Amino acid sequence: MLRVRRCSEVQTSGRVHYTALAASPHLLALGSNTGSVSIFVRSGGALTFGRLIRPSAAATKKVRLPLLGSLSHAVTGARNVTSIAFSLNGALLAVGYDSGLVVVLTAPILNPAKPEGEVVAISLSHADCKKHGCTSATVTALSFNVEGEILISGGGDGLLAVTPILQEQASGGGGIKSKMRRNLEAIVSGSTVVPQPLSVQRADEGAIKCVRCFVSDRQGETVLIAGESKAVVGVLNESGALSVKGIGKKPRKGPYGVARFGWTKLPGMEAEEELVLSARPPRRLLLAKADGSVLSTLKFPKLPPAVRLAHLEACSQAGAEKREERGQNEQIEKEGEEGRGEEKEKEKEGGKAAAERGDNAMSASTCVGGDA
Repeated sequence: MLRVRRCSEVQTSGRVHYTALAASPHLLALGSNTGSVSIFVRSGGALTFGRLIRPSAAATKKVRLPLLGSLSHAVTGARNVTSIAFSLNGALLAVGYDSGLVVVLTAPILNPAKPEGEVVAISLSHADCKKHGCTSATVTALSFNVEGEILISGGGDGLLAVTPILQEQASGGGGIKSKMRRNLEAIVSGSTVVPQPLSVQRADEGAIKCVRCFVSDRQGETVLIAGESKAVVGVLNESGALSVKGIGKKPRKGPYGVARFGWTKLPGMEAEEELVLSARPPRRLLLAKADGSVLSTLKFPKLPPAVRLAHLEACSQAGAEKREERGQNEQIEKEGEEGRGEEKEKEKEGGKAAAERGDNAMSASTCVGGDA
């Protein structure tokens, strides 16, 4: 069951449209069609506007554009934000554009010294997509690995890139693994780098829609990728290389979804195994192993549009009735508490009056005894 504690509406204008969003425990980032990112502070379910940042403009100032050659247009021509992601600890924010540019910066607002955030890395893997036989440079999905040292990005033509991030520049300590450091070739300008990707491969014939990373208790770091023709599961090794395998036997046209199921021992299994879920067309949910082999398939019935609409309307009406009933119950409880409070107040006042009468009687008896 999905429970929503509190909703906050974010206003926009006719010219500016929000095109991507991401949330961390403390911040909400909304990317727009103008290239800017609005940062909101989350507090108790409410949103407070914090700052408007322009990562592409900051990247233009940080990088020596002539050194980028033909890829410089990806930085200067970045207009539309298409994907956003926070690292797991919320310290880094990655912003992807339709030009193929990906900007990684420290999370805005959290550092009072640099509330607009500091650009720490720039990826141009998708801007150079033609080299890999792709035509769409649009960045459609972003995800940091669990440690925040690697950024995995998906593109509009199924291109999947694994890029190292210099964590010592973002956190002031730690650093990336030594194998990654040897693979890192960068154009350095100030504190910003444009690292070469650790690996680039085409994982789907269509756009990459979703990338998820998690640490498996027994296999290391696992990456789940969903596209427009298939879902794949991959393993990210210590050097940053990503090996992937499709879930199911053949690709099907249509949007896919993928999520972690967890370690489970099903009937017929000798021991627990890491399982994943994959949604595929038409109306199928696959339960598969981490190696991509499917264990079972759940088929959902097709509902006519009229039935779906009636179902939604019924759910909406039932929800409204429950909310109204809940409000009435809360009002009754409130009135009952107020009534009990008034009764306690009356009892308290009655007790005071009785105590005063007792004091007066005692005073009277004392006076009578004195006169005797």
